[in-house]
Amino acid sequence: MNKQVKGFAVLMGAAAVSIATAGTASADDIAPGVSCDGLTCANDTDVAYVVTGVADCVTGLLPLPHIVGWPDLPPTIQGFPFSQVAQPHSTVTLTPACTDLPLQAWRITGAEPSEQ
Repeated sequence: MNKQVKGFAVLMGAAAVSIATAGTASADDIAPGVSCDGLTCANDTDVAYVVTGVADCVTGLLPLPHIVGWPDLPPTIQGFPFSQVAQPHSTVTLTPACTDLPLQAWRITGAEPSEQ
């Protein structure tokens, strides 16, 4: 391998590593004083917060046999909201759930002060 090609490969490898690790911050602030790292949220404020999110559930899966010549129908994804209260100066683990349906993904959508 000549020096230019080898140098370019090293440069591209370094760029790939920096791109892959660019969005891996340890926690995301969803409100002032409330941050989440994955499904674990910390409330460092003096008031309770309601943390909200959406669970993306797989729906439309029917146990029908495949019919030759017909296309398979793809499953559909439906969002189901969830919320959990994070008490002041505490940590809570969120539990997105799909009642009797497979969980495809989840996302945190925000946090608001609780009216408790």
